[in-house]
Amino acid sequence: MQSYRYPFLLIAIMFLVLPDLSGQESHQRIVPITINRADSLFLAGNLGLLAEKYQVEASKAQIIQARLFNNITFNLAQNVYNPETKEWFDISDGGETSASIQKLFLLAGKRNKRIAFADLTYQKEEQHYFDMIRTLKLTLRSDFNNIYYLKRILKIMSSR
Repeated sequence: MQSYRYPFLLIAIMFLVLPDLSGQESHQRIVPITINRADSLFLAGNLGLLAEKYQVEASKAQIIQARLFNNITFNLAQNVYNPETKEWFDISDGGETSASIQKLFLLAGKRNKRIAFADLTYQKEEQHYFDMIRTLKLTLRSDFNNIYYLKRILKIMSSR
């Protein structure tokens, strides 16, 4: 008895290639597809690639954000009720109110280093995106070719 390396793959291909065993006609229309068409459909509808593309766009936004200066921070705090004077929103000398203004200054070229870091992150994300495209295209094309040759083998075996 001959053992096959991929029994599940052969069984799946047999179900796809063999005619319908129930005797009813199949109402599905089989449309041949070329490798270029499969490539374009795969790249257009792949959610992983779309997510990675948005990750590249997000890293572009990080570059823009790193180039911006930090905003001034203003804080205001006040007690709602003063139990000593028994007043609500007491803004007199007896009430407790505090305010602060804060500005962050980046010294010693830290801003430029943040911009350079964001740019490197963008380049890394972009290269990861293109690497993912190359890997998925290679997998698609190798699977497409394997199916083509397996179908030819089945055609030859069925003609004997």
